[in-house]
Amino acid sequence: SYTLTLLRKAQEQESNRFNMTIAGYGTGKSHLSVALGALLSGHDINLRQMVVGSICSVDRNIGNEISGYSGKNLVLVLNGMRDFNLNSEILSTAKRALAQHGLPDDVFSELTKQYQQAISFCKNTFESRKDSYISHFAEADCSNLKQLDDVITALENADIKAFNAVNEVYKEFMGMYINVDADISASDVLTLLVDKYCKEQKVFDCIYILFDEFGRYIEFTANKPKIAGDSALQQIFEAIQNADGRIVFDGFISV
Repeated sequence: SYTLTLLRKAQEQESNRFNMTIAGYGTGKSHLSVALGALLSGHDINLRQMVVGSICSVDRNIGNEISGYSGKNLVLVLNGMRDFNLNSEILSTAKRALAQHGLPDDVFSELTKQYQQAISFCKNTFESRKDSYISHFAEADCSNLKQLDDVITALENADIKAFNAVNEVYKEFMGMYINVDADISASDVLTLLVDKYCKEQKVFDCIYILFDEFGRYIEFTANKPKIAGDSALQQIFEAIQNADGRIVFDGFISV
């Protein structure tokens, strides 16, 4: 019944967009989030049918109603056990979700201009100024970035610590910083996805954010707000409120 309630939210925009799944450790919340992602997304019909089949084995009436849904949704599955910056994680997860549906991620190019400039600079200077890069990465607490491919991947996912380190090398070389009007926010990413794929092109009925171990992430952001993205949660909630019902949030919390 809970799955059916969530699925119905893709077909109407009036109900509460915020949901919490609260249960003890080891009760299957993570498995539920994965199954919900497969069902709600619709990018893999076989996976959706497998989930529906399992639901039918428990409650045939609910399973039959769910099986009648053929729409697609963009599902962003987050795992709060990973100590991430939420703004960057929303962007990288959105890129992976679009790829599942065979859609390009160039929709974000306008948001990531400064990162694209940093990538271009790295490609041209990384080998010749590697010592400087390694030094600044260590100072920025991202000393794991030792190879160009790793740096590019971090910048493609809008890793602000990696960008700031590259920007220091850029200033040493160019005498000025890369111009940054504002960093990428989770709100920018979600608003762009809703406008383009839910309203304009109507590719998706809805965007679902399934946040596994949400309570663990809240603890992390309370202890290390600068790393976690201290305003990202507020931005996400505001984006949901302004999305005309086209974003649904479900946080999974252990008690």
